[in-house]
Amino acid sequence: PPPPKPNNDQPQTIPANNELSWKNAPSAQKRRTFKLEKNQLYRGLQVATVVVCFWLVKTLVDKGISFANDILYQLRSLPYINTLQIFYNDPTPVVVVGLLVLFVAMPWLWDGILRYFYGLQFYNSRYLDTYSSPSRKLLHRRCRAWGWKVPKIGILPFDAPVAMTYGHFPRTTRIVVSQGLLEQLEAEESAAVYAGELGHVLQWDFAIMSWGTLLCQIPYLLYWKTAQWGDSVLAKQAATDSAYEKYILGMSVVGAVVFSVVGYTL
Repeated sequence: PPPPKPNNDQPQTIPANNELSWKNAPSAQKRRTFKLEKNQLYRGLQVATVVVCFWLVKTLVDKGISFANDILYQLRSLPYINTLQIFYNDPTPVVVVGLLVLFVAMPWLWDGILRYFYGLQFYNSRYLDTYSSPSRKLLHRRCRAWGWKVPKIGILPFDAPVAMTYGHFPRTTRIVVSQGLLEQLEAEESAAVYAGELGHVLQWDFAIMSWGTLLCQIPYLLYWKTAQWGDSVLAKQAATDSAYEKYILGMSVVGAVVFSVVGYTL
């Protein structure tokens, strides 16, 4: 039946803090396993993503080499400066090998980046019992059913809720979440997040996603760290009274600006 029409004569009740309360539904009493859908279109999209990424990287390398050679050609009147013959070669083989090496080393590169720059720590899956016992049970139950090794569990020391999965095979998978996610979500909600991350592994899109984000993360680190370094150089320049030091530090700032802009643009 259609819902009753509201009575406009009665005022609407609004909570004092203008926030609606959220109630978690009770846990399911019975588990259901859904069949995997046919994902031919999804697989085609994954292949297209790899092709476009390869084309983009190759184009950037090609244009960058041509730009560098043009500058060298303009400066050829200076001593010891000339164009490089190697820059005239087709960069495709180098790009293919570089991207393959990046893909093979991807899990360990992500480990190093997240450890060094973001404070990543790996824990035994029992660590999840402190916040979400259903998450640990879900991981063990599904991995046992699929014949997988339980992924490595990583924790980032962030307050913001973050979740990511990277690797290229189920055996090399890492599922990383932030401390804030575990603390802010209920136990069943955290389990839903881990289930979603396992879904990426089951669909095999996690390998392409972690490879693609690594391609973005490398120039982002170039932008981030050179910008920070440039800020520190500016502080030193403001603190010194030596004209020579100010000049040297000023040239360093110009270099930091150039590299940070290049990294941000990429």
